[in-house]
Amino acid sequence: MRYLAIEQPSVGLACQAGLNTWLCFTRQITIMLFTYSVFGWFALIAATLNFLRPTLVLFAVALAAACLGVVLYNVGLSSLPLACWSSAWHVAHPSQIDSEHRQDRT
Repeated sequence: MRYLAIEQPSVGLACQAGLNTWLCFTRQITIMLFTYSVFGWFALIAATLNFLRPTLVLFAVALAAACLGVVLYNVGLSSLPLACWSSAWHVAHPSQIDSEHRQDRT
């Protein structure tokens, strides 16, 4: 989206001139979303939910939102969930700790 519609001058000029196509609509929505850092906030919320209740779906959603934010100029807020994941990667899930602890006692 960034290289197809946002950064191309011909597309930008056509959309600003009033061209009413799906590409201009998508471009306008995308620009509005990254102007207000929606991708970064969404990634941060999804990463927090994934931290509290880990699932593959939440991880995938948060990762996709973080990557979109990084690609679409929201590097500061979108990279925060990525940094948290990389620093907390080695932390074991509580169920793994319980099973390891039970194995040690037997």
